[in-house]
Amino acid sequence: MPAVEAAEHLEDGRGKLLLTWKCLELRRAHPELFRDGSYRRLRVRGVRAQHLCAFARRLRQQSLIVIAPRLYRRLLGESAGLPLGEAVWGDTLIELPREDRSRASFRNVLDRAQLAPVRQRLRCAGRGPRCADAARRLRLTIGERGRTRKSDGTFEPAAGRRRCRMKPTLHPQEDSMSHKHLGLAGVSAALALLAGCASGIPLHESDQEVRDRFNAYAGEPIDRLTWLGRFDSWQPVGRDELVVFTSPSDAYLLKVAQPCQNLQFANRIGVTSTAGSVSSRFDSVIVGQTPGWRDRCQIEEIRKVDYRRMKADMRLDAQRAREAKAEAKADN
Repeated sequence: MPAVEAAEHLEDGRGKLLLTWKCLELRRAHPELFRDGSYRRLRVRGVRAQHLCAFARRLRQQSLIVIAPRLYRRLLGESAGLPLGEAVWGDTLIELPREDRSRASFRNVLDRAQLAPVRQRLRCAGRGPRCADAARRLRLTIGERGRTRKSDGTFEPAAGRRRCRMKPTLHPQEDSMSHKHLGLAGVSAALALLAGCASGIPLHESDQEVRDRFNAYAGEPIDRLTWLGRFDSWQPVGRDELVVFTSPSDAYLLKVAQPCQNLQFANRIGVTSTAGSVSSRFDSVIVGQTPGWRDRCQIEEIRKVDYRRMKADMRLDAQRAREAKAEAKADN
């Protein structure tokens, strides 16, 4: 089944099956890479950077890059569509590992399309990090590294830092317009499949539904929570609420005082604490950790979320929905 078709019918499960099959096929072809390869988080830049996570696995000359969308319902607003195309991702940049910046090409795992980095001129201002004149950019996709000659669309390496945006290599029999369209379709399908399979929360659940779900499983307000200096993960669920996981199964719903700018779109947060505890009406959530862009939002309320029960109920609801669908299909 083509990736584009699977992305258009996520509700029937074929997209998830296709993605799983392709990943298992890739693992079977490169067992050493999956068993012994190193992990490296890739830096994502741009206004939409907080909506992507990316990492690379590498072993000797083999490289695998994985990119997945996160919290993309906020990115789309009222639209019920999927995070597809340049209109959604705009200037989003993914920085390649240094080892893959020279003469690197990538192949889309889902549709086998050949992808080659494209150089881009960069400008730097102020006292920020050092930048090079040339950069390579990757358009959003999943791909594994291959080898192509310069005539196939690769570029001579340039010194310094590079950022990458992938673009499919132009086939001699395709014109640029059709190539651009087909390339974006393949990339979008890959990203959409990841979007549909990456989260335990239903694909089309709105921000309000997610917020209501966490609130339904949150207990009475408590004065403080035990804090060991780090959290496992976190998720904003509104302009003034976020869920902080102190372990994979221990979650707390925090409500902060307004105004708290950009909480919904932050890609990093901090939490103040005193003597190993985070206290309501005393401690704060720090949104952003870059000097000059930092909000300190006082915590007004802390509620423990029964996350284990919430996940169990979600699994039960999903099972009942599948059974009801199977019964309806059998009756027809």
